[in-house]
Amino acid sequence: MARKKKSSPPRLDPVVAGIFLLAAMAVGFYLGTLYQGSRQTAAPSPSASAPQAAQNQESDLAPRIAAAEAKTKTDPKNAEAWSDLGNLYFDADQPAKAVAAYEKSLELKPGNPDVLTDMGVMYRHLNLPLRAVESFDAALAKNPVHVIAVFNKAIVLLHDLDKPDEALKTLQALKAKKPDAILPGGRKIDDLLQEFGGAPKTMPAFNR
Repeated sequence: MARKKKSSPPRLDPVVAGIFLLAAMAVGFYLGTLYQGSRQTAAPSPSASAPQAAQNQESDLAPRIAAAEAKTKTDPKNAEAWSDLGNLYFDADQPAKAVAAYEKSLELKPGNPDVLTDMGVMYRHLNLPLRAVESFDAALAKNPVHVIAVFNKAIVLLHDLDKPDEALKTLQALKAKKPDAILPGGRKIDDLLQEFGGAPKTMPAFNR
């Protein structure tokens, strides 16, 4: 988590391995994985090896990427065509190309919170956490209760910028604005914050 079906549910970032882990710990908590704002794709078959799954995905995406690239050339003013291309680059783990496509989409249609959220994920994959937070903040400026943007921002603050207190405040701000927010995995934000019981002081290492 193609992705830009507007009614599609959020999906797990396909590049960061594992599941989104939210667990109350004796000394705090950690968030494990980035989520997306508007797409969901099936996980590889458990029987497939990681290299084989990646190769299969690349093969499946190649013709779709070529078609999307052609569409942006024939209809360069189409914001959705650029975001669709960005989404395909996202799925193909080509973050630099994804960011460039998302930027074109935002030039034509500024402020789309889903595109901004996805672009933030790609900035993180480019090891640009500050730019990632900027993108998530821009998404939240347009939609202050964009749950996926909030979560992604909290993850980057926690794991990449070593700011657990700010990560917790980010989640608390979502609760204040949307007390009934449902997090990825189906948990209520209120239940999670009650388990935390305060700002975390340490956090486990995060492995990509």
